Amino acid sequence: MKSTLRTLGVIIVLFFGLLLLLTSKADKSDFKYSAREMLQLVTTTEYVIDSGHLKEMPGYTLIDLRKPEEFVVGHAKGGINIPVASILDDEHKALFASDTPKVLLTHDPIRAHETWMLLTQLGYGNLWVMEEG
Repeated sequence: MKSTLRTLGVIIVLFFGLLLLLTSKADKSDFKYSAREMLQLVTTTEYVIDSGHLKEMPGYTLIDLRKPEEFVVGHAKGGINIPVASILDDEHKALFASDTPKVLLTHDPIRAHETWMLLTQLGYGNLWVMEEG
């Protein structure tokens, strides 16, 4: 009985050791930045742009994050509508993967900042947030 318990104990210890080893080597997420790194990026607010600096940025794409019915009522000239709910759809991947500066715009600045954070964490670059006045 003692040898059976000892064998069972060794098997359990080896199993948990193997499990620990495998989980420590596994990629825990697809996010580009750790929480600490993301906090540093967000607190700098270097990704926020105003209309004056926007005029100096050549070849940008203005992305209006509002719902389609809000976009139809009124939007910035040249803006395209990609609602937050569909921001990760496959049809938009090429746009976000491009080197073109992408300016996120909405009446709700929190929504624009959240979208910027998500896209940045997924590895997309050259993203800006413009808060409407």
